[in-house]
Amino acid sequence: IAAGKVTSYKYDGFGDASSVDKAQACAAPACTVVKHENSEYIFTVQGFSTYIVITQKEAELVVPAEIVIEDSKTNSTISTAFTVQNTGTIGSVKNIVFDTTGIGSSYLPKVTGAPSELAPQESKSVTLEITSNKDADSGKKQVGTLKINASTGVKVIPVYVNTKSFLTIDSVQINDKTSGEWSLDSVNTVEA
Repeated sequence: IAAGKVTSYKYDGFGDASSVDKAQACAAPACTVVKHENSEYIFTVQGFSTYIVITQKEAELVVPAEIVIEDSKTNSTISTAFTVQNTGTIGSVKNIVFDTTGIGSSYLPKVTGAPSELAPQESKSVTLEITSNKDADSGKKQVGTLKINASTGVKVIPVYVNTKSFLTIDSVQINDKTSGEWSLDSVNTVEA
């Protein structure tokens, strides 16, 4: 183990032993350090269980780099779900507040499922809902930003709407031709 603070944990349960938020510090006599020198760490344990050794990491809020909402122009409201996570192993991310004022007010943005706190290693699914713009051109366009304030700092996520176009062209007719070679040098007649 490289230099740094290492803590032993005893995990008393079935499931994912990396779920540190469910673990308890393993103190003597259950865990006894035999040797901790020259990058070598040896310890003994009492009884059978799952033991993990981890390097502690402070609470950190992780969010997506961008949020893209798909719009097929079939509904008046459109939404997408995204994940927020505390990747830390100690300490919670607290006082989480989602601020939609960076998204145009005509979109009537609404956040649901937003946590106010995330325990270590916890993640939650959050939904962003907005009103669809029926007159929008097709393509991906930024409609604003979602700001997330928390005890660990501020995160700003660009929000995009990807509008689908259902325009199809079944055939093209130029000078009574629907196939073959066309040329810009050809004489074309336009009838009014």
